[in-house]
Amino acid sequence: MKLGTKIALVIITCVILVLATTGVIGYLLYERIAHVQEYRLGDDVIPSINAVLGEGSASSIFAETKNGITTTTIVYQSPTVQEDLASYVQHLEDQEGFILTQDMDLNQVPASVQMGKTSVDPGEVIILTVDYDHFGYTITLKKGEGQLNMRS
Repeated sequence: MKLGTKIALVIITCVILVLATTGVIGYLLYERIAHVQEYRLGDDVIPSINAVLGEGSASSIFAETKNGITTTTIVYQSPTVQEDLASYVQHLEDQEGFILTQDMDLNQVPASVQMGKTSVDPGEVIILTVDYDHFGYTITLKKGEGQLNMRS
């Protein structure tokens, strides 16, 4: 076999191995993101929409801490947005100690829902905002110093 043919075979084999490895890693990361069961902000743990509804598929998760505020953003697609959010908001109020910080009207689309609760860390609060449209929703969790103001 010629040297050029051997080099080409080695290159093709390497490319195939890299693509296969990338595909496996991508699939594992997608599965981890898509079926996340809880959102963590330090010592605070909030059940995910997947955990509450038993379904759901997050397409991306982004987290950062800037100026003392930890922010986590999760994007979901869903054909049943209003039903999902009604169940999730009810669970957060009944089981997790969240309160609505603004009025909620799930019949208005697009719109947002905002809830808050006191963190396990003294002097800090968690604000959960859900921006939604007919196709899905984005959940943004923020944790930082502050106090909750009740809606009027």
